[in-house]
Amino acid sequence: MRVHLIALTLILPVSIWAQTQSASTKSEVVNYHATIDNVKYVFGVAPPVAHLKPGNILDANSLDCFGNALQKPGDSFALVKGDNPLTGPFYIEGAEPGDTLVVHILDLQVDGKQGVGTISPGFGAIMPRITRRCSKKEALPEQIWFYPIDHADKTATFQALDSNYKVKIPLHPFLGCIGVAPANGEARSSIVPAEFGGNMDAPEVSVGNTLYLPVM
Repeated sequence: MRVHLIALTLILPVSIWAQTQSASTKSEVVNYHATIDNVKYVFGVAPPVAHLKPGNILDANSLDCFGNALQKPGDSFALVKGDNPLTGPFYIEGAEPGDTLVVHILDLQVDGKQGVGTISPGFGAIMPRITRRCSKKEALPEQIWFYPIDHADKTATFQALDSNYKVKIPLHPFLGCIGVAPANGEARSSIVPAEFGGNMDAPEVSVGNTLYLPVM
């Protein structure tokens, strides 16, 4: 997905803000291109790929949760290098613990031809468990659905694997994973959500909305 135009601002403690108001930063655009070779799978510890100043606009792209590895019927999870690949990280100049990072999402564009839905053996709420009555005794078999995207009418089409059932689904792009570096130099998996943001899967992280993250 094209993560197009995200504006970054810092909310600073009052005393610091008063000192920095006069040093406003032009809304420069910082461009970055993510590939399967430079994405990360943890929040924190990785060196920054670029520096941004408050007021800058980040124009970048992201990969899907399988790193764009699943493209056609017959592809399997063996092609996936990791879950939830992350674009970045980006160093925000002047940010210190106690500040708040304000992310204004200006535009999101889906640049792929299809979406992907899966049942992944050993992963998720329907994996075998002995603690939940709704869980199965055996893992469900691997299944992959592809959702062709119509960019003209902004829909994706679901086609059932075991019938002729088909339905169009309106697109509503959002960022499933976004966050800051965890405190104390900790590295956290891109699979989890926590106080730093992370894998929140919140549809509200979409165009026109603003996300507030604590600098830790």
